[in-house]
Amino acid sequence: MAVVGLFIVLRAFAGYYTDFLWFDSAGYQEVWVTRFLASAALFGILGVLAWAVLWGNVVLAGRFSPGFVSFNPEGDGPERLGGWLQPRVRRLFGILAIAFAALNGLAATVWTQDVLFFLNREDFGIADPQFGLDVGFYVFTLPLAQDIISWLFQILVLAILLSIAVHYVNGGIRITAGEPPIVEPGARAHLSILLAGIAIVRAVGYVLDRYGLTLDQRAGEFVFGAGMTDVTIRIPALNLLALVAAATAVALIVNIWRRGWTLPIVSLGLWIVVALVVGTGVPALYQRLAVNPNEFDRESEFIVRQMQSTTEAFGLADVEARPFAGTPDLDQDDVIANRETLDNIRLWDPPVIASTFDQQQAIRPYYELGDVDVDRYEIDGDPTQVMLTSREVDVGGIQSRTWVIDHLVYTHGFGGVVSTAADVVNRLPNYLVSDVPPRTESPELETTLEGNRIYFGETYDPDSFVIAGSETPEVDFPLDGDATETHSYTGDGGVAVGNIFRRALFALRYSDFNILISPQIGDRARILVERNVQSRVAEVAPFFNQDSDPYLTIQDGRLTWIVDLYTVSDSYPYSESALSAEAISRLPRALPGTNPLPNQFNYIRNSAKATVDAYTGEVTVYVIDEEDPLASAQQRIFPNSYRSAADVPDELRDNFRYPEDLFRVQSDVWVRYHVPAEAPGQFYSGENVREIPNDPADLVAGGIVRQALRGDVTAGTRPMVPYYLLMKLPEEDELSFVILQPFNPRERPNMQAFLVAESDPEEYGRLVDYRLGRQTQVAGPSQVRANIDANDAVAQQLTLWDQQGSEVIRGNILVIPIEESFIYLQPLYLQSEAEQFPQLERVVTVYGDDVVLTNTFEQGLERIFGEGTVPGGDDDDGEAPDDGTDGDGEIPPDAEQLVAQIEAAYDAADAALAAGDLGEYQAQIEEARRLTIDLLELLAQAAG
Repeated sequence: MAVVGLFIVLRAFAGYYTDFLWFDSAGYQEVWVTRFLASAALFGILGVLAWAVLWGNVVLAGRFSPGFVSFNPEGDGPERLGGWLQPRVRRLFGILAIAFAALNGLAATVWTQDVLFFLNREDFGIADPQFGLDVGFYVFTLPLAQDIISWLFQILVLAILLSIAVHYVNGGIRITAGEPPIVEPGARAHLSILLAGIAIVRAVGYVLDRYGLTLDQRAGEFVFGAGMTDVTIRIPALNLLALVAAATAVALIVNIWRRGWTLPIVSLGLWIVVALVVGTGVPALYQRLAVNPNEFDRESEFIVRQMQSTTEAFGLADVEARPFAGTPDLDQDDVIANRETLDNIRLWDPPVIASTFDQQQAIRPYYELGDVDVDRYEIDGDPTQVMLTSREVDVGGIQSRTWVIDHLVYTHGFGGVVSTAADVVNRLPNYLVSDVPPRTESPELETTLEGNRIYFGETYDPDSFVIAGSETPEVDFPLDGDATETHSYTGDGGVAVGNIFRRALFALRYSDFNILISPQIGDRARILVERNVQSRVAEVAPFFNQDSDPYLTIQDGRLTWIVDLYTVSDSYPYSESALSAEAISRLPRALPGTNPLPNQFNYIRNSAKATVDAYTGEVTVYVIDEEDPLASAQQRIFPNSYRSAADVPDELRDNFRYPEDLFRVQSDVWVRYHVPAEAPGQFYSGENVREIPNDPADLVAGGIVRQALRGDVTAGTRPMVPYYLLMKLPEEDELSFVILQPFNPRERPNMQAFLVAESDPEEYGRLVDYRLGRQTQVAGPSQVRANIDANDAVAQQLTLWDQQGSEVIRGNILVIPIEESFIYLQPLYLQSEAEQFPQLERVVTVYGDDVVLTNTFEQGLERIFGEGTVPGGDDDDGEAPDDGTDGDGEIPPDAEQLVAQIEAAYDAADAALAAGDLGEYQAQIEEARRLTIDLLELLAQAAG
């Protein structure tokens, strides 16, 4: 038993000390020390205070009782219990007092964040409309006050229970079968004081509950926050209950000098009656009889409060509303004028291209490609939207696994993969960075060898570790044949484990004896823990919440991760809570231990951004919204840990994106709260409520699942997620990198509006709501999908692919605002039985009633708007697009012969199908496919 206890103590010490070593190595010792000291202080102070209250009352109970009494060991239950307790009373209750005190002290450590925020609080500069208190009181002070009241109530209840037990053992309380308990004067005085303490605590609790009315919504009531019933009935009722509780405390004190319990019982009965009648019954009747029959008139003032507070709390108060005609008035000149936008329209959906990347760029079984992100870079002087992912190490792909292989050899991934979002080369991505070691012709994307090594990534297990810089060579990247380049880590990430003491500590931490005894761990070795970038950031920024999608960037020749950080609260008065069950379904799955957005909150700001160097693991946290009081409080809590917005390098700022999780939350709130506060009647009636249209894409085929979404992935059954576009906004002259969310009217398929948020440094965070006229009928995504399905060319092509046994993947329908009109685009991907990854086969372009199916988006634009719409056609060098001719506009004679053979094969296939000969039908379809490939090759040769 002693050995087990010693092991537990040593393991705990190893955990704490290695945590300290890790924070020290990461440069965030201040974060660990501050949190540790705050938690230790709470545990010590409140633990001692709890012990003093509990043990003090045990002692007082002993003194106020007449003394030990004799218990009959053959008597009833209370008699036998008293006989057992009597000789053990001081020792037993002393142990119980220490145990309960320790548990209460330990429970109080969860207040660490509340206490630190309270000590570093500041005003929001906004007064709540009911009590006139600054919002900072609700966010910083009220949560801690409620914690303290709850803790005091719990301690006093425990003190009463212990005191009753001691009084019983010492004769202060005597229980005789069939008779009421006899309570001696000393016991009555003692218990009266404790009960009075509970009544006083509850009285203070009632006062605090008044403020809590601004943070909740009662069942059956429209307003979130204090409404008409709350202001008229519940707040006065809580004031009355506080007075009744205080009066009950006075009655209990007076009862010290009286015999019996009549006065306290009457006071308690009155308290219960008031609580039931005034606290529950009267508000329900008032709501039903006085408010509900004329709800809007009664609640309009409070609805306005709710509308103003909610939009302010979610950063939506300054959304710019602009009209958008939505008319089909585009001409060729408009399309040419917006070529920069159209040249950057994303043809590759992230989950689709992720599968293609994985098959083409994983290179070796021990590499794993991460989530594909959308970003933008200047390539050859032009802003270009790109798709980017990391190539990380995955020892699960290795057949022969040993401890050395898992922890010393395969320590890191290598390089990233970058392709343009809008280009296709032979139905595959147009790679800007590819292969290992990475190759690129774009100077903007060049990286050093060191900068390519990914020791810290987004796919790594937060609980795993590797030991870098050991005596064992680490696999760096593959060479030609079976050869492999090796590397020995030279960075300063992780904790140096050269000495035996540290090795023993980490061996205890991970229950891994090999760390202690391996001869390969030399003086230069460093153990890399918290290798997952999200868990790494969560450790050094513990009071920030985190976006679910870190994204990779190329900064100064190095691979660098960016993680968006949020400050959130559930204590903003009158602000409606953000996340309903439907909204939660739109948020990505969170990695355990990364402090994601909570299930309920009613205030959010994207107050900070963190970067993580993929090689060294260095974490830098920049507070970019220094006007946010929650972020400012954290800067004061950890004054030496976080940098200011002025310290952000320009190159890094150029790759900041408006975060997708925040935009999803804001979009969900905006479906109701786009109505101006001056029109509470519209908000109340819901006549102008929007909804997020269902996603008409089908990304399930070929094993491709929307990794970023929870729940059902069947097309048309879940709301669309917003998407990034590099585009020129209507009425603006410069390209902007925006994230866009379309809206429909509630339960209607047509488009009503779209919301965009800008990411460029000059306009970062600007939100614009483009609103179509109420009488304007513009097709929404589901209607566009229906129009595509009804198109004969699309239907025939899909049927042909299905007959060939290929799997069709219908990508996202993108809504593209151009001038005052919309162009829609849906890529069609094909995954054949022979290929293990999808390829972009066709593009459907929709404008008004025109639905065209072409090989490229550019061809679709030309089909709709006329030849010459896209200068140079599919090529940027000004050459005419490849139209399959031999250069003089004539089709080669051999091509005409092949076309005739293809037609004959299809006719034969139709005849076989009509005759029920499925074998002959399949043979003729395969022949037609072979001849089609020959035709394409011939045309390609003719075109040079």
